[in-house]
Amino acid sequence: MLAALTPGPAGAQSCETGPGEVLETFPASGSRDVPRNGLVEVRYCPSDEPLVDFNAVRLLRDAGRAEAGCTCPFGMECQQVSGEDRCLEETPMARHIEGGVVRLETAETLAPAATYVIEAPEPAGVMRLTYVTGSTIDSSPPEFDGLADVRILGCGSGYASDPACPANGDGFAVVLRAPAAIDGVGRVNLEYDAFQVRDEVEIERGTTRGDGTDDATMTVFVPTEELAGSEWERMCFAMTARDFYGHETPDEVTAAETVCDTTPEYSPFGSLCAVAPGHGSADGWPASIALALVALFRRRTHVTA
Repeated sequence: MLAALTPGPAGAQSCETGPGEVLETFPASGSRDVPRNGLVEVRYCPSDEPLVDFNAVRLLRDAGRAEAGCTCPFGMECQQVSGEDRCLEETPMARHIEGGVVRLETAETLAPAATYVIEAPEPAGVMRLTYVTGSTIDSSPPEFDGLADVRILGCGSGYASDPACPANGDGFAVVLRAPAAIDGVGRVNLEYDAFQVRDEVEIERGTTRGDGTDDATMTVFVPTEELAGSEWERMCFAMTARDFYGHETPDEVTAAETVCDTTPEYSPFGSLCAVAPGHGSADGWPASIALALVALFRRRTHVTA
C-alpha cells in the first residue's frame, strides 16, 4: 500500500435546506432492494444551536395499515407515514452521533422484502421516509473502473479567472470525472476519494458522495505552496470508491489507474485584464504587474528546483 500524507479538507456537501433540517439519509427515501445490512445514517444541515434531538432518530418496521381509530397490535405504535396511519415497530439499534451525522447500527440483519421507516426530528416536526429491503446482504466493495478524465485549471495570478477556482486561490483547480461505481444499492450514496499521486505517495485531495448519475465528478484544489518540482508542469490523480457499509475498492493505486494532465500555460499578464487601473491598489497597474512578475519568478523557481 502506498504511503499517505495528511489529507486536505474533504469536499463539503452542499446544504440547501435550513439549519437543523435533514440533508440526506441512507438509504435514500424510496429506495428498493436495499441490502439487509442493519445500518442507517441521517445527515443534518449544520446549525449553531442544538435545534433537534439527535437521540430521537429511529428505525421502525412498517407492519401495515392501522385499523380504524389508529389502532395497532400490542407493542406497535400508530404513526402517519405519507398521509396514511401505519403500524410501526421500532427496531433496536445502537446510535452513534458525530457532529450532524446520526448513524444507527444493529447486530441483526433486517427482514427481507420489508418496508422500513426512518424517523428523524426536524425543527418544524418529524420527518418519516421509507425504503424497502431486498433479499441480499452486502459484503463486497462496489464495482469501479477508476478515474477517466482529469482537467487542470490555473487559479490566481497569471491565469484568467474560472468558476472552479476558489476565491483568492493561488494554485490549480482539478476537475475529475469517473464512470460511477455500482454496488448492491445501485449508484446512490457511494462515496469517492480523490488522490494526487506523487511518486510513491498518495495525497488525499477531497471526498464527494455520488448522486446516482452515470458519472461521478468532483473538483479539488492544489495550492501553490503544496506543489513540488515537476508538478508545475504535470500532475497525476486517482480515485477510489466506497459503499455505505465501509467496503472500499482496493486503495493501492497502480500506474494504470492514474490519470495525468499538463498544467495550463502560465502568462504574467493572464489576470491583468480583470484588474482595471486604479482598482485593487493605490497605484493601479504597477502593483498588478508586480504581482504577476512575482508569481512568474516563483513558478520558474519551482520548475528548475
